[in-house]
Amino acid sequence: MTSFFKLPRSFLEEFPGRSFIVITICVMLVFFVGFLDYVTGYEMDFFLFYFIPIAISAWFVGIWAAVFFVLLSVATWLFADMLSNHQPSSWLIEWWNAGIQGLTFSLTALAVFVIRKAFDQKRELNANLSETLRKLEEASSKRWIAEQEILQRNEFLHHILESLTHPFYVVDADDDTVIIANSATIQGELPHGTTCHALTHQRSEPCSGVEHLCPMEKVKNTRKPFTTEHVYYDKDGSERHVEVHSYPVLDNEGKVTQVIEYILDITRRKQLEEELRKSRDELELHVRERTVELELANDKLRLVPSRLIAVQENESKRLAGDLHDSIGQTLAALKFRIEHVITTLEEREFKQALQLLHEFVPILQRSIDETRAIYMGLKPTILADQGTLATLEWCRQELLKLYPNQHIELETAIREEDIPEDLKTAIFRIVQEALNNTFKHAKSEWVDVRLSANDGTIELEISDDGIGIDLDYIMESCTAKSLGLIGMRERAELTGGEFTIKSAPNEGTTIKVVWRNH
Repeated sequence: MTSFFKLPRSFLEEFPGRSFIVITICVMLVFFVGFLDYVTGYEMDFFLFYFIPIAISAWFVGIWAAVFFVLLSVATWLFADMLSNHQPSSWLIEWWNAGIQGLTFSLTALAVFVIRKAFDQKRELNANLSETLRKLEEASSKRWIAEQEILQRNEFLHHILESLTHPFYVVDADDDTVIIANSATIQGELPHGTTCHALTHQRSEPCSGVEHLCPMEKVKNTRKPFTTEHVYYDKDGSERHVEVHSYPVLDNEGKVTQVIEYILDITRRKQLEEELRKSRDELELHVRERTVELELANDKLRLVPSRLIAVQENESKRLAGDLHDSIGQTLAALKFRIEHVITTLEEREFKQALQLLHEFVPILQRSIDETRAIYMGLKPTILADQGTLATLEWCRQELLKLYPNQHIELETAIREEDIPEDLKTAIFRIVQEALNNTFKHAKSEWVDVRLSANDGTIELEISDDGIGIDLDYIMESCTAKSLGLIGMRERAELTGGEFTIKSAPNEGTTIKVVWRNH
């Protein structure tokens, strides 16, 4: 009995609220039906009312409550029958009827309980199905959100790749196929199975060798980033010099699965490097040429003292010759004539002595003229007094006196005020030296001297129709003629001019000096 009531008690403890109320109501219903049976004596008329508390307890409380009310209903029915005036025909029949009723009550309770269980299972299935649907909807919503995030990330990644102005692509490390590439790498859609060497190098097999080192192999072997230079064909098919930056993508085991490659166009840098190399080579060549020129200039400079000494000696010889040929002979003639005058005076031949003294005047005048010519040749005062143009005309007239059979044409297309002070002496000396060389060595009959100015440039040109000269021989020798040419060149260059000379045997000589920016 203890174990029999233990289950309903635990059941009631499990559902202390609703179950207690239901059981109380059902108990009252059973006793009420039994009371009606006892009062009326027609127990069979109220037989069906016993199913009500049994069904209610089976539905709302459970099988054990239904069993309890089955037993309670049978007991109540027997008790009411025993207390009523109705006399049973046989106790065996009564107990048999009670058993039939108990079985009927039990089947009813079981049926209600089964229906209740089926209803609960259906409700539980519906609840589980709703929960499953809710979870599926939640999972579907999460998946949709995740898919949207993936799409947004893919779109963001696509925008990033497309914003790169340089080629960017990802290569499968197993078969060298390009997985993804931006529009700077290829025009249009990327064909399936395209390899990196076919895409960027137009090769059917991977790069190899020192000159064409494959960055894919280097990254796969070292699992480290690698940078190298390559010849690359861009999306238009043009050959470009590029710098390839390769980065490995590793899996959880540290194996290289993909390789990211980023291309930088260094064609312009290569061109600049080539131009820089050429400029460096040209500069080195220019330096070598200038070094040779400087060495030649140094050699010429070392010859200057000896040339100056030679010029001084020649000038001294020329001056001594002029003094000997002119003033010396004049003084000797005067000495002889003075001695003759003294002798005549001692002989009292005054008239003859006076005549001899009158003959001294032209001799002395000629001596004065020769002396003036000598010092005018050294430093003509007319250059400072009247200027360059007047000095050149004076020089022409003096030379025509010495060489009356020659013709000198002087053409000046410049104003005196346009000739800088630092050029006046140089122009006169160059013309003087050139004319002296012409009449002494060239055997010319015609000399043309032209001095002109044009847009800040002063040009001096002296040409003759003489026998010409061998420039290489003259410039290498140390004759008076070569010293004269060298002196003219040095005067021109020291004053910022450009000295040129053109001559050939029997073709005359042309000397030209140009002073720019004056």
